[in-house]
Amino acid sequence: MTHPILYYAAGACALAVLVPKLRARLRLSRAKHRSLAGHSRMARRFASLVPYYEYDAEHFFRADAAPDNVAAARRAGFMRLAAVFTERFRETADLTADIVDDVSDLQFTSRYRVPFQFSRFVREHLKAGVFLQSSSGVTVTDMDGNRFYDLTGSYGVNLFGYDFYKDCIARGSERVRDLGPVLGAYHPITTYNIRRLLEISGLDEISFHMSGTEAVMQAVRLARYHTGRGHLVRFCGAYHGWWGDVQPGVGNPIAQGETYTLQDMDDAAIKVLRTRSDIACVLVNPLQALHPNVSAPGDSTLVDSGRRAHFDRAGYSAWLGKLREACSERGIVLIFDEVFIGFRLGVGGAQAVQGEMKMPPPNMPAMPANWQGMVGEVEKALRVIGDKVRKVDESQLNTTVKFMTGPKQHGDLRRLDVLWFLLNDQIHHRGQFSVYLRMAGGKVPSIYGPSADEKWM
Repeated sequence: MTHPILYYAAGACALAVLVPKLRARLRLSRAKHRSLAGHSRMARRFASLVPYYEYDAEHFFRADAAPDNVAAARRAGFMRLAAVFTERFRETADLTADIVDDVSDLQFTSRYRVPFQFSRFVREHLKAGVFLQSSSGVTVTDMDGNRFYDLTGSYGVNLFGYDFYKDCIARGSERVRDLGPVLGAYHPITTYNIRRLLEISGLDEISFHMSGTEAVMQAVRLARYHTGRGHLVRFCGAYHGWWGDVQPGVGNPIAQGETYTLQDMDDAAIKVLRTRSDIACVLVNPLQALHPNVSAPGDSTLVDSGRRAHFDRAGYSAWLGKLREACSERGIVLIFDEVFIGFRLGVGGAQAVQGEMKMPPPNMPAMPANWQGMVGEVEKALRVIGDKVRKVDESQLNTTVKFMTGPKQHGDLRRLDVLWFLLNDQIHHRGQFSVYLRMAGGKVPSIYGPSADEKWM
């Protein structure tokens, strides 16, 4: 009888160990996105089974089994476009061809600019170049003198047009000319840059990096070091650089066993964060608010013109709040990767929009439904400010506060002088508004006295 009891006891112990692990594994599987993008190992296995193929000239225009007349029309249109490319971009394309075999990046980007089945034929006939000779405003000019509007703006960096940044580069270069390209030591102007970045972001510290990929790598490494845990969580479709840990699927030759790819904006992911003890950090790319669980559209995904984007600000802010709460409970580092969007969601970044930062969020009220509602809100705000000023003691009005005294300068001013300045500023802008109304064809109210639209007599 002893042996069966021992067997049952061993089986019970095994179940006690295995059941929690199986439950945790099932919970993790449910939190992953249902596509191959959420299951990196399965995606890599599946990709290895897909044979490589490409369309030749005969099948290129009838890949969807199009009838002969449609395929012929496609071929004729494509060849007309190819002739335009040959004539218009000859020098730019030739210059690119001279270096493409020597630059791995060009080989990669040109090969995967369109779906692989069509790539070779497109590269042979639509020879696009990568060289530009100049820029001006919002346009760029290639080696053949063709001028293009830069719709991408260097992926959103050049918000003010190229001339603005060229001027910044020239002035910045002049400021550090005496020091030159010294490595390691800082130029004194770095102090101002640091103070401004801290002020804008609301962060306690900053760190300089050469690329977004390096910044994220460093953040993850620090999270792993300080938590003593090894796993990171990323969300399906999000981009966090080119390094292996954040690209665990197809194209990565090494299985990334310490990366969990979970479903964005899903409560199952929150359950995983609250129940696992091996997660060091969670990576969030707020750009995914526009297309949760789907990669940002690139050249190849824009071919079918079927992409859609929608920003559910309230829903995504609530999701960030859940993430913050779960990470705080479990001691998980929450990393906001805002390399793409910078400060576009808010002055303090996505965290300020969600309301996490030390600096107060904007707390903008809901927009009034009509013009009368807007006027009512303005008058209400004026009454509130007026009541506050009336309650201030006379002695307080003579105390000083920090206020702008010049470009990038703050000094001590009496509260009374600040109020007087704000009153004059409001009068000035109301006068400006009347001019804008007239230019737009609107009626100008009698702000300071009778106007042509509101006569007193």
